[in-house]
Amino acid sequence: LHKQERQLASTGQYNTMKPGYEEKSEYSKLVCATSSDLGVMNFRKWMSVMAGGRIPYRYGDLTVPPTSNDVVYDVWNAHTKNCNTCLNALKNLKKARFAAFATSAFVGLARPFGVVKSIVSSVVLAAAGLLMNKVMGLFFKYEFSHGENN
Repeated sequence: LHKQERQLASTGQYNTMKPGYEEKSEYSKLVCATSSDLGVMNFRKWMSVMAGGRIPYRYGDLTVPPTSNDVVYDVWNAHTKNCNTCLNALKNLKKARFAAFATSAFVGLARPFGVVKSIVSSVVLAAAGLLMNKVMGLFFKYEFSHGENN
């Protein structure tokens, strides 16, 4: 989206950024109010009240400053921490990961199924825990570029 924002600004289609342009563009009229959009709604309200509805660039420069990938792909601050569904899913994944690792350790040490079956079970449970750890990482940072999606 940050690349699209720069493209809209460079072609003059991002009207809320033009000094002296009072009418809101179609872009700024779109509303999809959910709990995860709290940050966007607060920003737009701040922009309207504090900046007069536009970004006050100095010297007439309408270019959008570059954004680092760390900010662009930061899912935690952009969505997860404000979304109850995602927070509940993350909490449940943490519990399931702990259960998988704890059960893996118990099965590996106690060997209730015999040596071979217990070792295989322990490895499978540990792998499941590692997979859950990988999925949990997506709640914090998700790097994806539609331009590189073949």
